[in-house]
Amino acid sequence: MKKLWINITKIARNCFSYIWNRQFLTFLSFFMLSFIFWVFFTLNETYEQDFSIPLELKNKPDNVKITMDPPKEIVVTIRDKGSKLLQYAYGSGFAPVQINFKDYANKQGQVKVSVSDVRRQIESQLSRRSTLVRLRPETIEYMYNLGNNKVVPIIFDDVQAMPAKGYIITSRTASTNRARIYAQQSMLDTITAVYARTSFFNDVKGRQRFSIELAPIRGVKMEPDTVFYTVTSDIVNEKTVQVKVQGVNFPATKTLRTFPGTVDVTFKVPAAQYNSITADDFVLVLDYESLLNAKSNKVRLNLKSLPKGVSSAAIHPQDVQFLIEQLPESNDGE
Repeated sequence: MKKLWINITKIARNCFSYIWNRQFLTFLSFFMLSFIFWVFFTLNETYEQDFSIPLELKNKPDNVKITMDPPKEIVVTIRDKGSKLLQYAYGSGFAPVQINFKDYANKQGQVKVSVSDVRRQIESQLSRRSTLVRLRPETIEYMYNLGNNKVVPIIFDDVQAMPAKGYIITSRTASTNRARIYAQQSMLDTITAVYARTSFFNDVKGRQRFSIELAPIRGVKMEPDTVFYTVTSDIVNEKTVQVKVQGVNFPATKTLRTFPGTVDVTFKVPAAQYNSITADDFVLVLDYESLLNAKSNKVRLNLKSLPKGVSSAAIHPQDVQFLIEQLPESNDGE
């Protein structure tokens, strides 16, 4: 009985598998046939498609400097059946549109290429049924000169760098601070400097190098047009030194006493300069005339300048009491 049941189960499984395979094959056949018809009707419809075609400037003399380049490519919109557009997209492609420099050379050094010439070169590569709907850019131009140039400084005012937390910026250097510019003489006469593009570098740690482009000027060729900008930061440490308060412009018969006589100056300094910055690098002075005009015997101290690399300096106490003492007269005859 058990053996009979096993045979029945096996026969049923085989029948189901046979029926399912036949249904799947039938479905697959209809699906492939439908797909073929869909592709055929789709490719027979008319569409518009954009294509990029390279643009090349030919026969430029060696002594000519292009100060504003023509576009590197032209985007064209072509209308035709899907099958033809597919051929354009995945076939041998389009030959570059060529501009002969000698055909457009003039004394002004500014050229606007005839759009009809460009269209003619593109349409010669299309089939009769294809339509060139539009091309972009609509105006193709470039500028050049015969080598007129001068050297101008590069301004980095719009380049900002922020150190990482716990660091301080110690130096900023550029690979060059001058650029050679080529342009028409009338433009060269008015340009006094070129500018680095607005740039912001955050979380600078250690020594980092950045590439910065120069802000373009229409009709001007810059060499270089990109510079390397190196920013160095160091770990910041806090240090305190005791600085003596000194009097200046005092008569020989008078001297200054302050209470206290020395004050603490606390400041931030890069780790590399920690040992080299001492109290001798700070000067706290009080002028005799200003003390005579003081309304009380208390005066506020201020640092007129800071050593290079030092920041966030604070004086404690910042207000001190002062006393102008008369020195005893010396008896040279005794």
